[in-house]
Amino acid sequence: MIRKDSNPDVKFEIFKRLNKGGAKLTEQEVRSCIIIMTNPNFYYYLEQLAKYESFKNFYSFSEKQLAEQFDKELALRFLVLIK
Repeated sequence: MIRKDSNPDVKFEIFKRLNKGGAKLTEQEVRSCIIIMTNPNFYYYLEQLAKYESFKNFYSFSEKQLAEQFDKELALRFLVLIK
């Protein structure tokens, strides 16, 4: 049983083990999972940036890209570059 206050490393290790038999996640999906486990507020901030109208208009995302969270990946790249 994993509790909310469990060690994030343990949560991630279990996440990796459970994911091995299923569909392969994109790198951003894995990053999103790690972000949610360590700092949910940052994930919601990143999600809001990806939904920002000017950002969405700048880059025309395909349905596949949105399903693979590519919009969040570009928002995260932007934050890393301006840091």
